[in-house]
Amino acid sequence: MDKSAPFGHDRPVITVTEPRGATVMGIRVVALTAVVACGYLSGCATDEADPHHDQVRGRFTIGDATVEYVATYQDSSLVRVEEAQSFGDLGEATATYEVVDGRLVAYRREETRQKMGRDAQGTESVQLLLEFDRQGQILHQRKLVDGQARELVGHEAPGAQRHFVELRRRAAQQHQVMQAGMR
Repeated sequence: MDKSAPFGHDRPVITVTEPRGATVMGIRVVALTAVVACGYLSGCATDEADPHHDQVRGRFTIGDATVEYVATYQDSSLVRVEEAQSFGDLGEATATYEVVDGRLVAYRREETRQKMGRDAQGTESVQLLLEFDRQGQILHQRKLVDGQARELVGHEAPGAQRHFVELRRRAAQQHQVMQAGMR
């Protein structure tokens, strides 16, 4: 494993050269050489050392949420999307979407948000891990709220899958433009 810079610093890319299916730092390797971590939107770009990797960035707004993402392609196939969301004073979240053969296979989300409810005060930390099979059914799920295990809310898995479809669509448009410009 090569760490070209610490996570969250200038050009924070970790390249894994482990065999497909291996697990490194809790992340399943989905390609022979895969970018498995890249600081959220802090300067990631095409990896000049490996002509098989491309990264595209995007930003959009949905209601009060601002979404920024980095999509990583290997040999023109999407392998990962990293996302940062800001909800203003209500909180923020980061998410990672792992992709194999165009399908979402794993979703990880960490969120800090304002507590909801009549008597709620302060913030809470939410961590969510979902793993999917080839048909999009949940194989494994884990949700923690302030470190305590909680049940998944019915809309969380389908919401992650729908949001991934939108991110994939936007990234594909940008990637096509980038590829056309490189010819």
